[in-house]
Amino acid sequence: MQRGFGSTEDVAEASHLLQRALDVQAVSIGPGFGFSPLAHVHGIEDGWRELHMRHLSWDPSPAFLDHSGGEPYRVMTHSTARERAGPLVRGLARFGYADGAVSRYDTLGGSYSAALYRGEGGRPFEDGDALVIRLLAPWITNALGSGIAKLAISGDLARVIPLAWVDLPSLVLYKSPSVNEALVLHLDISTKLAQGRLFTTLVARASRVAKSAPPPLVVSARHQIEASFVDPTRSGPRPRRAADRRLLFALCERPANTVDEDALFSLTPTQREVATRVAEGLSLPRVARELGMSYETARYHLRDVYRQLGVHGRAELRARFPHR
Repeated sequence: MQRGFGSTEDVAEASHLLQRALDVQAVSIGPGFGFSPLAHVHGIEDGWRELHMRHLSWDPSPAFLDHSGGEPYRVMTHSTARERAGPLVRGLARFGYADGAVSRYDTLGGSYSAALYRGEGGRPFEDGDALVIRLLAPWITNALGSGIAKLAISGDLARVIPLAWVDLPSLVLYKSPSVNEALVLHLDISTKLAQGRLFTTLVARASRVAKSAPPPLVVSARHQIEASFVDPTRSGPRPRRAADRRLLFALCERPANTVDEDALFSLTPTQREVATRVAEGLSLPRVARELGMSYETARYHLRDVYRQLGVHGRAELRARFPHR
């Protein structure tokens, strides 16, 4: 899990490891309660998701997790007698489950849950199990903490376009075979200089990595670059040097209303000055005076900024840089 989720196979492997480590028969990882199309079940009929959705109002776990401080919700430990007599716990028994433990993980990419279930005949979740789940929480959070992970869980990785890999700690960068085509078609970055600035930015972001992957890098109105840890032996070219970890940088669709803190990387210093002042609400004549240039020159730079950032006017530019 420390290398993150870069493929549906990674999610399946992590689910299998959780099953083995915690002696559970079913694992479900995803947004909300923890259900997704990628649920891993062994020897148990897979109908619990539909039952849960029908009786969602009976589920006490969300309220518990809001105030749990990381403690997983254990059905047989934290539910009341009335709740255990309700349709959800009766449904657990109907589908062969004896107990369940649900944990929530809040990441930059949104909130996810991991639901673990033990089959009939197994022991309930005890304090020692809860401790193991809490100890695993930082690694699970990191594995879930990118848009690539979200797409891997949903099985929709076709929307991910690999751009480059960066090995740690050497910071050796490998370009994807299709990176130039992706940059030209999707980002209109065609010059060697602009592409070089992009790769320099990716290496710089990798150099600041501690335990978790860097946040998304917004590069256009419709796209952002996500980073996720991947296995150096299974993703990308063979490492030239010893690699402890590897970051995959990939182009993904940008969610609506994303706050943009990094998109200025592709601009020249002069374009950056013009864009920053216009985003702060200054008029273009005042921007020209402050920067010691003609109005026509300032307008020329602003037009280039709009083109490179994929915006169409000052309102969109301010929305991209709301804190500047």
